Amino acid sequence: MTYRRLDGKRLARARALSGISQEKLAEQVGFERHTSIWKLERDMGDPPSSRVAAIADALAVSVDWLFGEGPDDPAAAAADQVLVGKLALLPTADRALVESDIDARLERARKLGRRAIPTQRAAETAAEYTTDDEQRAASQ
Repeated sequence: MTYRRLDGKRLARARALSGISQEKLAEQVGFERHTSIWKLERDMGDPPSSRVAAIADALAVSVDWLFGEGPDDPAAAAADQVLVGKLALLPTADRALVESDIDARLERARKLGRRAIPTQRAAETAAEYTTDDEQRAASQ
């Protein structure tokens, strides 16, 4: 089993971008003191896995992202989660088509020497789809 340490800088960045204070986050995830969050942001401790999951939920990022995996930008990480969730809703045959299309686009971008979609645009696109989905759900 590989040991992973929570990335304090990512935690601090996601918390700051979400506008949640250390005190509020500590309260939401069940810590008795905000200093627990302060310590985690400075890589001074390891929370129980249940608290890591609660922190990820409160900040709308993945647990893996908090452990340093994936894009550095929390908005891009959230966009990734939205996309993965949408793919999971597709029938298997449709997922295979989407995967094939993504592979083709990535190969074309590689040949052109650029990223397929800039990170900021991906986050904006995911936010648009999320809003559309929420509006559709509200109207039903």
